[in-house]
Amino acid sequence: MKSSIAVIVLTLLSAVGVKSNSSKPKTKSLGIASWYGKERQGRKMANGQPFDFHKLTAASWYFPLGTTIRVQNVKNGESIIVTITDRGPNRRLHRLLDLS
Repeated sequence: MKSSIAVIVLTLLSAVGVKSNSSKPKTKSLGIASWYGKERQGRKMANGQPFDFHKLTAASWYFPLGTTIRVQNVKNGESIIVTITDRGPNRRLHRLLDLS
């Protein structure tokens, strides 16, 4: 099952191993994210690890693998922090992220 929500994405770290002296986001993007889960459980992700739908991860073409981002739902203001571990969604669908 997939569902889509409008989100604001705040990039917290540019990539794994990059240290930042500032807690301020480096970029801010507004777009659509979709959710995916069980159907991909155990499949290999772009980072080489098996997908675990219980973890807070995301797939994106727009951020480097290993990037930590805050994703905020624009309708209710709730946010989570996820790590980019895979590539997707399909670029033709004009979404920023697939969230798990």
